[in-house]
Amino acid sequence: MEGVGAKYEEILARELGIPGNRRPYFLKWLGEFLEFCRVRHLGEGNGAGLDVFLEGLRKRGRLGFQVEQARIAVEVYWKHFRVGKRGGVGLERVAVVAPVGAGWKDKRVSGSGADASVTGSSGVPGWDAEKTPVIVGMGVTESLNDEPGSKVDATGDWRMAFAALAKEIKLRHYSGRTLKAYLHWVRDFSRYVGGLPVAGLTSAQAKAYIADLATVKKVAGSTQNQAFSALLFFYSHVLGLDLQGLEKIPRAVRRQEIPSVLTRSEVQAMLAGLEYPYKLFVQLLYGCGLRLNESLTLRVQDVDLEGSALRVHNGKGNKSRALPLPKSLLPQLRDHLQSLRGLFESDLKVGFAGVFLPEALERKYPGASRSWPWQWVFPGGRLSVSESDGRLRRFHLHESSVQKEIKAAADAGRLSKRVTAHTFRHSYATHLLQMGYDIRVVQDLMGHNDLETTMIYTHVLQSLAGRVVSPLDV
Repeated sequence: MEGVGAKYEEILARELGIPGNRRPYFLKWLGEFLEFCRVRHLGEGNGAGLDVFLEGLRKRGRLGFQVEQARIAVEVYWKHFRVGKRGGVGLERVAVVAPVGAGWKDKRVSGSGADASVTGSSGVPGWDAEKTPVIVGMGVTESLNDEPGSKVDATGDWRMAFAALAKEIKLRHYSGRTLKAYLHWVRDFSRYVGGLPVAGLTSAQAKAYIADLATVKKVAGSTQNQAFSALLFFYSHVLGLDLQGLEKIPRAVRRQEIPSVLTRSEVQAMLAGLEYPYKLFVQLLYGCGLRLNESLTLRVQDVDLEGSALRVHNGKGNKSRALPLPKSLLPQLRDHLQSLRGLFESDLKVGFAGVFLPEALERKYPGASRSWPWQWVFPGGRLSVSESDGRLRRFHLHESSVQKEIKAAADAGRLSKRVTAHTFRHSYATHLLQMGYDIRVVQDLMGHNDLETTMIYTHVLQSLAGRVVSPLDV
């Protein structure tokens, strides 16, 4: 059986280009699938069984790239080893060894393979590590590893197209979120065309796919436009095809919605329902008008307590800006950072490789990831195993944790409005206008390119001010 396992890994390397440190994860998913089929008396080649298995992984909170790994692992097995197909043999008894380094068992490693994590004592009062999902491989290669190749393909032309797409996006220094979104839509498009070779693509398939999203899947207009942009980029910069036909595809009209805004009393009610560190997190969202990701990615060096200022680096549109810190938060932030210093020092003692750094900063500043100024202001509750090098690193607080806490606080406060992390940013801008600040000042604080984007809050302000009296009240 060890020979079969070695052959399986050889196929992963040859046909899919899977590096050696990631191949054991594919064996892990395959072993789980075969056990799933054995317990439920399903045939190993049962496609419906695979769908149920993958859905089960999603419900158990597996990340998108893990579910995709599992699907590819099974399809490789079906293609090369399944019993009855080309005389193949089963892999049910192949032992899967997680790539865990020597000596880690003293650090309470839980799980294996892609799920391995190290639970450490945070040293921060009220910090619940169990509420923080384990993030693996969220370094500079995050978006490339999210969803490996969309299908098992003998020629590998789609896989090469995905790699070319990622390269073109990185050359233009687009954000990781753009890379992730575009890869998602192009992979979905590859499944839609049923494995049609990349060389056979025309604008007709793209037009049919966009129409299918709108008429069959009935996605939102913004979703349809995102898929359109992804395919437009793919056809233009990767395939180099004539865009005359593709430009005629109708784009969905984006609805301009009035944002939901909390009153000051509702903000206070929300804060009363939150506990540390989420309360402090939301206070920064509202007190500085931050986007969710801007707050998540704050580093210690971005907080200037002496100057009462907060610096946002590489925000939306790759822009940076400086914001005034609420003076009422300065004592809390000082205590918070002092507590984090203890967490940082304890991390160093257990072989901490440092926090994740953006792009090439790890190479430019080799010691930065283990230096205090580069640590997260809101770190996750657990150390993670980096998928790129298998070392212990700490990622920032996960956005799903924040959103869940906000929703729970809104439910507890019985608010009738839908409240998300972005609601506090909307409330910040509206309340500044209520206080009489010039709209240009608010535009700068919000980091808006266009004044029209900021103007939406004037509509909210008018409704809150009651300038228009209903005839029913006359």
